[in-house]
Amino acid sequence: MATYHLDPVNRIEGHLGVELTVDDGTSAVTDVRVKSMMYRGFENILYKRHQKEAITIVQRI
Repeated sequence: MATYHLDPVNRIEGHLGVELTVDDGTSAVTDVRVKSMMYRGFENILYKRHQKEAITIVQRI
């Protein structure tokens, strides 16, 4: 088993990290952990809204 750390993920403004565990024999990903260092609350704003509204709301934030 090999573990890879991608931290920070720069395309997400450096506020996201990913840890992958890969099986050496099959090259299959066996575990993934994603961590975020910053909580903005977009999920709370979008709660119980139609999915198409997310595009309009989030792009203005």
